[in-house]
Amino acid sequence: MNAAKEATKKKTRVILADDFKLTLDAFGEAFRASDDFQVVGEAYSGDETQQLLIQRQADLAILDFNMPGLHGEALINYARLIQPDMKILIVSAIDDFDYFKALKAKDNGKGVGRGIDGYVYKSASGNEIVNAARAVMLGKTVAIEPLSKNGKKDDFDMMQAIKGLEKLAPRYLNVLWLIVNGYSEKESEELLVIEHKVWNNYASDLCKALNTNLNQILLYRSKWQLLFTGKTIPIQRQIERGNRQVEISTK
Repeated sequence: MNAAKEATKKKTRVILADDFKLTLDAFGEAFRASDDFQVVGEAYSGDETQQLLIQRQADLAILDFNMPGLHGEALINYARLIQPDMKILIVSAIDDFDYFKALKAKDNGKGVGRGIDGYVYKSASGNEIVNAARAVMLGKTVAIEPLSKNGKKDDFDMMQAIKGLEKLAPRYLNVLWLIVNGYSEKESEELLVIEHKVWNNYASDLCKALNTNLNQILLYRSKWQLLFTGKTIPIQRQIERGNRQVEISTK
C-alpha cells in the first residue's frame, strides 16, 4: 500500500530558464535525478519562458534573472499574471543580495506582484538548487548568498587565473571575454559565427582548461574582467570597430 502511494505521489512540476546551456543542463540533470520533481519545460530566453508559461502548467519556475528578451522584474510580473499560484525561485549571478531581498517582499499593488519566493546565487550546485526548490515548495524563505557576502572564503586563485589566461588559445579568450562581459549564448554565437553545438564545445573546453566551471566563472566575473584589462582580445576589438561578426580563430 505504501509503495502504491509512493508511486502515485504527485511530483512538483518545474520550469527551468537560463540562457547558458551548461547551467541549464546542470540544473536539469539535478532535477531529473530527483524523485519528487518533474521538469515540464526548459527555456533559453525570456521569450521562450513566456511561451512555456502559457503552454505548461507548473508549480515552480526557476528563472535566471538576466536573460535575452523579457527578463528581470518584468518576467516575474508576467509569470505572476499567467500562473499566480506558481512559486518563483530566482537564480542569478548579480552580486546584489539586498536588491533581491527587497524584490522578495515587493508587491506591485495589482495582485500579481507577490515578488519572488527565493533567491539563489549562481555559484550554487545542482543539489543546492534542488534543496532550495524543496524548501520553497514547503513555504520556507530561501536565500543562498554569494560567497563574498555569506562569510565563506573567497576561493578565487588570482595567480592560477593569470597563468590559465596566458595559456588560452585565442578562440577560448574570445569565449571567456564574452561570458564575463554578459553576452548570451545566442549573441556570442552570432558574433563568432559559430553553431550552437560549437559554442557548447568551446565553453566546455574552456572550463576544462581553466580547471573550473561556468558558475564559478560567472561568480567571479568582475575579477576575470579585471584580468582582461590592457589585453587585446580579437572579439573585443571587432566589436569596438562596429563589426558585429568575426570568424573565430581556430588556433
